Amino acid sequence: MDVVSLASAAGAVICGVGTWLMYRVSSRHDSKGASDERVKHHIHESLAPITQEVAALRQQFGGMTDLHKMELKVAIGESLGPLREDIAVLKNQVDKFWKDVVYNAATSLHQRDPRREPIDHLLEKLQSRTLTEEERRMLRHYLRLIRSWEPGTDVGFPVKEGEQFQAGLLLSVMDNVP
Repeated sequence: MDVVSLASAAGAVICGVGTWLMYRVSSRHDSKGASDERVKHHIHESLAPITQEVAALRQQFGGMTDLHKMELKVAIGESLGPLREDIAVLKNQVDKFWKDVVYNAATSLHQRDPRREPIDHLLEKLQSRTLTEEERRMLRHYLRLIRSWEPGTDVGFPVKEGEQFQAGLLLSVMDNVP
C-alpha cells in the first residue's frame, strides 16, 4: 500500500507543479517561444526529484518476482476483504429499500376499480417482479398520465388527488428493483 500512496502523492505533486508552472508562464507577457522554453526548463528542473523517485520505485519493485507480486496481491485482497463485505451488506440493504419503495408506491396506486383494471394488473405484475418489457412500457405510460393529471381532466380512467406524487416516485424508482 505504501507504493500506491507514494505513486498517488507523486501524481498530485506533478499536477500541482504543472499547474503552478502554467500559471507562472501564462501570467507573463513574453513572446511565445521564450515562454515555451522557460516552461520546458522549469518542468524539467521541478520534476527531476520526482522522476528520480519514480525511477527508484521502478528499480525497487520492477525486479519483484512472481511470488512477491502474488504476495502483494494477496495482502491487498485481504485488506479489502472487510470493505467488500460491507459493500455486499449495503447492496442488500439498498436493494431491499428499492423493493419496499416500489411495493409501497404500487400498493398506494392500486384502486380495485374496474376502470383501472389494466393499471392495477400491471402494478400487481410489477410487485411480483413478473413485468415484461412491453408491460413495463405500458405501465410507464399510465404512470405518466397519472403524474401529469390535474383535477377536472379526463385521462380515460379515475385518478385520485395525491396519486401524482406516487406515480412520479414509482416512475423514478421502478427500474432500480432487481
